[in-house]
Amino acid sequence: MNESLWRSAGIRLTACDSEGKRLRKVMIAARPSWLILGEAFQDKQIAAALVDVRRAGFGTKVAVLGLADDVGRCERSVRHGVACYLASSSTDDRIIRAMNLSDEQDLVIVDACFHERLVESVRLLEPQASLSARELELLKLAAEGLRTQEIAAELHLTGHTVEFHFRNIISKLGVRNRAQAVARAVLLGLITAADGASLRHPPFTTS
Repeated sequence: MNESLWRSAGIRLTACDSEGKRLRKVMIAARPSWLILGEAFQDKQIAAALVDVRRAGFGTKVAVLGLADDVGRCERSVRHGVACYLASSSTDDRIIRAMNLSDEQDLVIVDACFHERLVESVRLLEPQASLSARELELLKLAAEGLRTQEIAAELHLTGHTVEFHFRNIISKLGVRNRAQAVARAVLLGLITAADGASLRHPPFTTS
């Protein structure tokens, strides 16, 4: 990466390899606004990095770079909650502009070369039935990391009622557990960017 270009954009780069402990140390020390993961990062490492980001609580967003023909990796990364997914061939300037656009518009940015196939995969995941306002409310709180009793206290419900709602949500979304329900809701744009992420956006292009 061209460090002078990033500095001119007001961004300080801190290099880090894909080894988990090193990444966590950098996260704690630098408290970055963005974490950029390149091709060297595997799916498990991306998922682990996203968990570390959420636990750190600094509001860090994650951008991932991938091969233009690897739509599956793009879909999995967006489903896990990355804020920006671009082709690894993207220039530094293009990456910076995508990150700025995500910040300014509060959007998940997906490179145009992935978009058509990604939209097709989203259509295949349409929920079997619409979610109620209460169910969406629970999903939003779950996306923020709240657990059953915390959600119950927030909404003045019993833990049993919260669990009942989540069983319905899981059934409607055709997933296996609460974490998958949140991920699918994000992918479908059922919860907003403020709650985690959203796919209701145009593809990112250079024009």
